[in-house]
Amino acid sequence: MARQIFKHLIDNPNIKVSWIKAHVNYPGNEKADELAKEATTTGQPYTVLLPTTHIKSALKARLLTDWQELWTKGDTGCPIHKVLPKVSLHAQNWSRELTIFLMEHGPFPTYLHRFRLSQTDCCNCGEPTTYEPILKGHQIHPADFNLDLQISTKVKQQYPIKNATYTDGSRTEGTGSAFCHFDQTATIIKEWQAQLHTDNNIFQAELLAINQAILFHQNKSNPSFIWTDSLSSLQAIQNPTSPHPLVQEIQNQLHSNKSIHIGWVRAHVGHLGNESADALAKDAIIHGTSFSLLKPLSHLKKLLNQELLTNWKKDWDKLNLGKPIHEIIPTPSFKNHNWDRREVMFFTEHGPFTSYLKRFNLRSSDDCSCGDIGTPLHYATSCPHTKNWHFSKPSSNNLLHWKKSILNNNQSRKRLQILMTFLMENDTLINGPSTN
Repeated sequence: MARQIFKHLIDNPNIKVSWIKAHVNYPGNEKADELAKEATTTGQPYTVLLPTTHIKSALKARLLTDWQELWTKGDTGCPIHKVLPKVSLHAQNWSRELTIFLMEHGPFPTYLHRFRLSQTDCCNCGEPTTYEPILKGHQIHPADFNLDLQISTKVKQQYPIKNATYTDGSRTEGTGSAFCHFDQTATIIKEWQAQLHTDNNIFQAELLAINQAILFHQNKSNPSFIWTDSLSSLQAIQNPTSPHPLVQEIQNQLHSNKSIHIGWVRAHVGHLGNESADALAKDAIIHGTSFSLLKPLSHLKKLLNQELLTNWKKDWDKLNLGKPIHEIIPTPSFKNHNWDRREVMFFTEHGPFTSYLKRFNLRSSDDCSCGDIGTPLHYATSCPHTKNWHFSKPSSNNLLHWKKSILNNNQSRKRLQILMTFLMENDTLINGPSTN
């Protein structure tokens, strides 16, 4: 069609085709628009070849229909079917970790046991469905997400008691969640307490209290004011892409009820409302009504880290390698000790020392040029070449304490680093030429 128009324009140079803005009340354009709409029902039939885009659209529609039928009837992919019941060609952009979690195909005993990769389908952590899912993306359209008018994190001079609700969460030996509501005479007329599982964290307890307080006010027409001392909870609710299920539930509650407002109150400043909610939350750990809540992923991470450290400790104790470091750090951890490269060489005894270089035939002897065996201790305490940076020589019984005292003193560490720099820069002078 476009080629035919082009040919007509070539053959008829007096004909000009120009663009005009649509729907700006230009009489000619408006009249043509009216005629085109009328032609859809009363116009004369005209045969035009269908565009290839129509074929593509029809094939896509047919593909999606067949795919939807198989997806609904099929036995595989049930966990994903619950999340995405309707098929589409739209990419979900899920991360690998989220895909593994939602499919339940990953490092879970329930999955590994099916392929005999685990002797049991039980685990101290439980099944993956006992943990709250991660829900990424916007649950409310960004253009409609205007909760800032309902949430305040500003410090106020006075916090009301009359017709106000205060929430709090507590975690000591267990986890508790609670809220209390005061009437117009500043008397508590409603108390709610929930005893959560010990694996639930304080963040969940705070959010649950806010959630239940909103439910308490949901059917009221008058403005309702809820106060919490959890600033992190309010900041999470203000985040339109928060992945926490409880946060998203609260966001939907506030979105559907504009008369509910939530504010922040400082904790432990003697305010009656906050102190009352705090006391109820602590009491809820023992006397609250049992409330089932999915465990946070942070609990799973904690269990996995504990198991990793336990296995690491067993291997660390069994292996013969790394004994010099094992004496200083007998228990592995995720703590960064921030050792300098020169300190690592000294305490691992893997560095510019003839006692080490001889093992790899990089020196013909393990003797220092001064005649003694070139161990790290020798260079740090008695070698005449390094006299300017010597430490007091420890007894064999106090050697470990001597090493730890250096690491615990910044001045000693700095002196050791200078010593090691001198050894590396004067290796040939001190240790002799390399056999290579």
